[in-house]
Amino acid sequence: MRKRFEQYYPSRSGRTHRLDQIGPVTTSGTVSGRLLHFEKRSHDFFGFIEDESGSLVFVFRHGAQPELFSQCKSLETGDFVEITGSLTDSVFYASSIQLLTPSLRGPFLKARELRSLLHMRSLAIKLIRQFFEHNGFLEIDPPLLVAYPNLELHQEPFQTMYRSETGQSRRLYLPSSPEYYLKMALAAGMDKIFALTHSFRNGEYTLFHQPEFLILEWYRAYGSYLDMMTDLEDLLLCLNRELHDSTAFCYKGRTIDLTKPWQRLTVAEAFEKYAGISRDHWEDVELLQKVLGRRISCSSDPFNDWEDHFLAIFLEKIEPELGRGKPLLLYDYPARLAALSKYKDNDPGLAERVELYIEGIELANGYTELNDPHEQHQRFVLDRERKVELGCQKLPIDVDFLKIMEHGMPPAGGIALGLDRLLMLMTDHDDIESIIPFPLKHIPHT
Repeated sequence: MRKRFEQYYPSRSGRTHRLDQIGPVTTSGTVSGRLLHFEKRSHDFFGFIEDESGSLVFVFRHGAQPELFSQCKSLETGDFVEITGSLTDSVFYASSIQLLTPSLRGPFLKARELRSLLHMRSLAIKLIRQFFEHNGFLEIDPPLLVAYPNLELHQEPFQTMYRSETGQSRRLYLPSSPEYYLKMALAAGMDKIFALTHSFRNGEYTLFHQPEFLILEWYRAYGSYLDMMTDLEDLLLCLNRELHDSTAFCYKGRTIDLTKPWQRLTVAEAFEKYAGISRDHWEDVELLQKVLGRRISCSSDPFNDWEDHFLAIFLEKIEPELGRGKPLLLYDYPARLAALSKYKDNDPGLAERVELYIEGIELANGYTELNDPHEQHQRFVLDRERKVELGCQKLPIDVDFLKIMEHGMPPAGGIALGLDRLLMLMTDHDDIESIIPFPLKHIPHT
């Protein structure tokens, strides 16, 4: 254990300048930071410290303050220290050094990477807010503790229990998206709105999934999924120009060109091109099994059986090909996969749904939003029944949301963008965990 002396853990710091202010602004003062290197040279101590703004080389001479010189021998790399002195020939000559916080585990090896990540994410969030504010959107602050879960078929909600002072309890959930609350704002008469918030999905942990993630979601009253496609093009191009001063970025050695227009492909065109299946044969489960080369479901529900095979073909044969070298907007999904989107007026077998892909990775999911409360209720009931058939708990339907919709929600376009995935691509990282400052580490198998 390191020897303890009275300078440990003082309650005040006398810092007058950040490290990057020494030289350009002033040549003397008091600075603070972490010791990255420290050694005795002849009769002096030499080293350099670092704070958020940069680093600084310093020398503490034996004759400066003899009573403190012996204490310098107790300093170790990783300590936070405070140094008073003046700059001469790019070297900060210290007149005193005080230990602020000892490092009991040595230097924080990934501190610089963490600071860089925090700065980058802060800048990206600032730029996104500026984009939406410039385009007349109002930011909405949705709750993170909700009474009703999202009933998305393949999503499992996080659950918790609220207990009142009288001992009464109620089950609550962490939201998988801010969607319902943003739509309530639309029903209240809001026009253009967005939310930048955390969302939660239980059981999801892969290279591109974390159980907690940052989501960007926005809506345009009186708009459609076509407006969402345009917004995506404008947003990503604007963000990349600010981050990289370019209309392109590099991901795994490939240049991704963000200039407009992006590639656009219908789901029918994608199945024909990459799987050799025409829309006329989408409903043929036996053909889907033949293309896959196997049967993947033992479900007694014809819908689930079809969906399992359709999505398996999509994930294995189509998705990896989408968005190579340039973003691709995949749109007009089968009506069975409408989720909360409207069916097309001129083709009810399709839904006005769009997804954004870059290098085979799905980044955004948008709709021309369903605003018929009766249809919405029917889909909620059907989704809940399917989840129960898949062995999931029977979850409550959001009756508050349905009541709001019954008052009337205007036609609208909406879309959700996974911000962590986007930043992962734009900064050329291999997985989503490396772009999240404080990720939840994978729980090992027992």
